Amino acid sequence: MNIRNFILFLSVLGVVYFVSVLASGCAQILAPTGGPRDSLPPVLLNATPANRTTKFTENRVSLSFDEYIQIQDLQKNLIVSPTPKLNPDINYKLKVVTIKIRDTLEPNTTYTIDMGNAIQDINENNPYRNYKYVFSTGSYIDSMKVSGNIRLAEKGKIDSTLIALLYNDLDDSAVLKRKPRYIARLDSS
Repeated sequence: MNIRNFILFLSVLGVVYFVSVLASGCAQILAPTGGPRDSLPPVLLNATPANRTTKFTENRVSLSFDEYIQIQDLQKNLIVSPTPKLNPDINYKLKVVTIKIRDTLEPNTTYTIDMGNAIQDINENNPYRNYKYVFSTGSYIDSMKVSGNIRLAEKGKIDSTLIALLYNDLDDSAVLKRKPRYIARLDSS
């Protein structure tokens, strides 16, 4: 092989090497797109003690979900019935909501901790809708039902954003002087 062919060979080899190096670096590095938008609410996997427990003696409830969660607008959503002197302390961490009961529970009483739409997934804020944890310190769960219609006086229509308050005291000033015994959200009917 003469020197001229050798130089040509090295030139072709250099061009092939340069093109292969250049071609391997052509791809743009981008962040992954993430896939479709999450539209599903979190799923409750476990409640300890179980929802609708009777002979309840605990002071702590743990709710485990299938994804990371957060609690939003708890003060607007939380309804505890019968009304306690001290509302429960509700916290969350990762996939778990912890409810710590700070008040003395009455014997043979059914309690409802209604969290409304406060529990949401952390990425898209999809709410776990109308969650109620119910338990009884007695041997059975009360029906917790009062039926009837509440209509707006001006229009005669039902407003599902209202809350019904029930009092033990029949005194006409009880609404101003005392906390209600029971609180409930109205539904569309």
